[in-house]
Amino acid sequence: AALQLMGTAVAMPVMSRAEKAVQPKKAKFTYCLNLSTIHGQKLGFMSELEVAAKAGYRSVEIWIDTLHEYLATGGKIAEIKSRLNGLGLQIENCIAFAKWVVDDEATRKQALEQMKTEMGLVAEIGCKRIAATGMGLTNDTTIGLDTIAERYRTVLDLGISMNVIPLLEVWGPQKRLSTASEAVYSAMQSRGARAKILLDVFHLYKGNTPLDT
Repeated sequence: AALQLMGTAVAMPVMSRAEKAVQPKKAKFTYCLNLSTIHGQKLGFMSELEVAAKAGYRSVEIWIDTLHEYLATGGKIAEIKSRLNGLGLQIENCIAFAKWVVDDEATRKQALEQMKTEMGLVAEIGCKRIAATGMGLTNDTTIGLDTIAERYRTVLDLGISMNVIPLLEVWGPQKRLSTASEAVYSAMQSRGARAKILLDVFHLYKGNTPLDT
């Protein structure tokens, strides 16, 4: 069979009902390799991408420090984009560690500038998400969830303006943002229409988030 389209004959394969039944369905999830899995091997940014591609992944989550190291030693954004294209890889998210949530105003201001710089970098290589971790909280129980929500909204608005969405991440070993419920509350309380959370299975386990409800 053929379909005439704007003067061009396009072959349209005719499949039997049985053939249609075995056609792969579009995946509901994007399987993505967190490059922390091989972070300890100190392969370097480009080599990590190559390992992921050889393993069959088409999406990865990078670490900002590995990206910084690559650029600091003469690497170029253009080279990264070319390599990603050649490998058929997409960077879905970037793990970052700015202390945007702490009480110290000077530290928080510096962290926002850090987030701005890092969001600019990941945007250049086609990544549209970055982790907004609770870096700096650790054992701090004095900062309430409403305050975290307010500070996350500041980071979120900055990210939206740069087309990179900060994901509010659960960090299990801490005293705040250690459970999924705390992250969900803070994200919702931020009143940000594009607020998102990042649920890492390891951190759900470390923070004792119940998974049986």
